[in-house]
Amino acid sequence: MVWGPEDKTILPAAIAMYKKGHFTWINKGQAKTSSSHIYNVIEGIRLAIEKGKGGEIYFITDDAITTLNNFFTALFSTQGITIKAGSMPGWLVYGVASILEPIWKMLGIKSAPPVTKTAACLMICDCTIRNDKAKKELGYKPVITVEEGIKELAASFKLNG
Repeated sequence: MVWGPEDKTILPAAIAMYKKGHFTWINKGQAKTSSSHIYNVIEGIRLAIEKGKGGEIYFITDDAITTLNNFFTALFSTQGITIKAGSMPGWLVYGVASILEPIWKMLGIKSAPPVTKTAACLMICDCTIRNDKAKKELGYKPVITVEEGIKELAASFKLNG
């Protein structure tokens, strides 16, 4: 999950879902996740260009593991939103997605169903990434922490509303 200032993907999509009343935690948002602030991604790219070995893969993260609930609650707070959402069990969401996907395909509906099996899996399963290789081979260290990034987003929202 790449995040940071002027995000046009994760945060706007989540807020749009929330405002439409479509935001629901899956398993109370307890799945673990890694995130990558855009400043850290840029630093990782810089280091890979300078020190990386061709053909190698380096994972870049904020060097913190959190839950989806904690991460999205913090992101929403930067926009002055306190999340009030229910929760559904993961098995139910995955089951519904397993039924909806073939129905959408059979009916030739071009838009995505309300939930897909892939999206359900991402919200149900722990999905964390290790950046040990980037640290060892590139000397990678995050240039901004999650907490600093959250403060920066909140300050930007207050200025630009």
